[in-house]
Amino acid sequence: MKKNLGQLLVEKKLISDKDLASALQRQIIFGGRLGTNLLELGLISEEKLMQVLADQYGTPFAKAEHFRDIPGFVLESVPRDLVARHGVVPVAFEGNRITLAMRDPDKLDIIDEVSFRSGKAIRPIVASELRVVQALEDYFGIKREARYIYVPPSRGTAPERKEQQPESPGKDGRPGDE
Repeated sequence: MKKNLGQLLVEKKLISDKDLASALQRQIIFGGRLGTNLLELGLISEEKLMQVLADQYGTPFAKAEHFRDIPGFVLESVPRDLVARHGVVPVAFEGNRITLAMRDPDKLDIIDEVSFRSGKAIRPIVASELRVVQALEDYFGIKREARYIYVPPSRGTAPERKEQQPESPGKDGRPGDE
């Protein structure tokens, strides 16, 4: 059974238990993946995170340079509807094989569907959520989702709302016509 990412990072002493707790709390509030929250908090480098994910999935990881200047023919090698639906990014195309950056490179159903629809073999590589989302926006115009929720103020801290008094009717019975 695959260990979860948080456990692996703590075991490898790449983050502390306290760091993990902070990132998990942030994940509950703002959403996103644990790795994304750790990166946004500055608690781990992208390279260290990606190396652990690559070890966990048994695949290579996508480096920043994989996402630079992706040629049009590579981007067009995977139907746009699949790119949008599954959040995958083709980053290389060699021979009859597409290198596909994915957040979850163990999702065989996605790999099979992309392979079937593209008519090409797929080489999955793990990529950070941040890199995939940015590439989807940069190359495909797919806007990233806002990651926030409304958190109401705790009791007693909200400003008092003044009850608005209805205007008194004027001479002809309409409000404010005095």
